[in-house]
Amino acid sequence: MDATAQGNDVLDYKAQVASFALTGEVTLKLTDESLLIASLLDTVDIPYAEINELAFIDYEVIVLTDTDRFTFSKMGNWGQPFYRELLAAYNKAVLKALFTTGAPLITSEGGYHYREEGVEASGQAPIQVFENCVCVLPPDLGARRVPLHFLTGLDKGDFALTHRVDDDEYTFSKLGHETDPFEGAVIKQTKALREKTQAMIQEIDPTLSASQATQLAKLMPGGAATSRASIEAIAPSLIAAAEEGIAKSRSAEYYEALKEISDPASMYIGFIKNEVDEADAEQSALPIELPAELGGMLGGLVSGVAGDVIENLMGGDAEAEEISPYVFYVVAPSKDKSVCAVEFAVPESESAATFVYRCDGGADAFAGRLNRAMEAVDYARDVISMPEEKLGLPENRRYAMAVKRSPALAKVREGFLGRVIHSSLDTWKKNVEGYFIG
Repeated sequence: MDATAQGNDVLDYKAQVASFALTGEVTLKLTDESLLIASLLDTVDIPYAEINELAFIDYEVIVLTDTDRFTFSKMGNWGQPFYRELLAAYNKAVLKALFTTGAPLITSEGGYHYREEGVEASGQAPIQVFENCVCVLPPDLGARRVPLHFLTGLDKGDFALTHRVDDDEYTFSKLGHETDPFEGAVIKQTKALREKTQAMIQEIDPTLSASQATQLAKLMPGGAATSRASIEAIAPSLIAAAEEGIAKSRSAEYYEALKEISDPASMYIGFIKNEVDEADAEQSALPIELPAELGGMLGGLVSGVAGDVIENLMGGDAEAEEISPYVFYVVAPSKDKSVCAVEFAVPESESAATFVYRCDGGADAFAGRLNRAMEAVDYARDVISMPEEKLGLPENRRYAMAVKRSPALAKVREGFLGRVIHSSLDTWKKNVEGYFIG
C-alpha cells in the first residue's frame, strides 16, 4: 500500500525521495508544524517555516526548502492526495504567519498580480478576506497579507479588484460570482477599521470634534506613525495628549532628549492599543478574600511593608502602577534624514531601549515601512530588531515565515543599526548621537 491510516486518521504516505539529505524509500507524515520524512535508518523533519515552494508536476511532489530540494515519486494514486494535504497544512501555517484571526469572511480562488516594494508576482491561488486583511496563498513565498487598515484605493474592473496601499498595488481577478461579495466585504471591513481607529483617537483625546477625529483616523490608520506636523495641522491637542502619555512612561526624559537630537517638526508619532482580554482583566482585578477572623488577626500582627502586602491581598487601597491602554511610539530622524531612532513609550515596569535604523529612501519611506512591518506581525515589537539567530529558533518560526512574506518587514530589519539601552541619559544621548552623526 502507498498510504496507511494511523490514529486520528493521520496517514503515513509511502514514496521514493531524491534529495541531498535523503534518498530511497521513505514514509511521509504531516504534523501541525512540519513534514516528517523517515527511512529505515534516518529521519528528516522539515518545518513549514523552511519550505519556500511546493509543486505537483508529472505525478511528483516537489518541496523546495532553504537548503534542499526534495522530490517524492512512485506514490501512485496517492501523489495528488498527499500534495493536497501537504498544501493545506502548509497554508494553515502560512495564515498563522500572516497573523490572520478568526475564520475568513470570503474564500475564493482566482488570479492575482501585485507590485510591492519592488517585488512583482502573479498567478492563480486561493484568496481570502479576513477581518483586517486580504490574503493570497500561492504555494510559495509569494503569499501576502494586504492590510485593510492601510488601503488607500479600491478600483473595480471586469471581474477584478485592485487594492492600492500607497505605491503598492494588488489586483485580484477571475473571481466570478465572488467578485461583488468580495468587494462588499473589503469595503465593509475597511470602514469598520477606520471607525475603530476614530474611536481610539477620541479615547486618547476626548476634546476632538467628530470632523477632526475622522480626518485623523484617515491620516493614521490603526494608530500608524504619522508626521507630527500633519497631526498638528488638524489637532494640536492630540499631540499634547500623546506627549502626556509619553511623560508617564519609561521614555519621558529620553523623548525630550530626542526632540533636541532630532527636530520635533520632523518627527512621527503613532500609537498601539494594548488589547487586554476583559475576562482576564476582571479576574486579575478581583481581591483575594480572607476570612474576617484571619484578616483581623493578621491586621493586628503585622505592620509596615508586611501590612501593606496584606492590605493589597485583601483588596486595600494601595496604589498600583497605572498602565495606559496605549503605547505611543516615536520615529525621530537625524538631521540629514538618513537614520531614524524609534522609541516605544513603554510602562515603567518594562525594560526599554531606543532602536536605530538606516532610513533607505528617507524618513517618510521608513515610517511607512515601519507601520507596515509592525502591522504584519500584529505589533510584536521585538520582531523588527530580532537577531537572525534568535529568529531561527523553533519558537520564532511564525515570525521567520512572516519576514519571508513581508518585504516591508524584511527591509526594516535589514536597516537595523543597533539598540541603545536606557542607561544614564548622558550615555544614552551620546550613543544615539553617534549613530546620527555616522
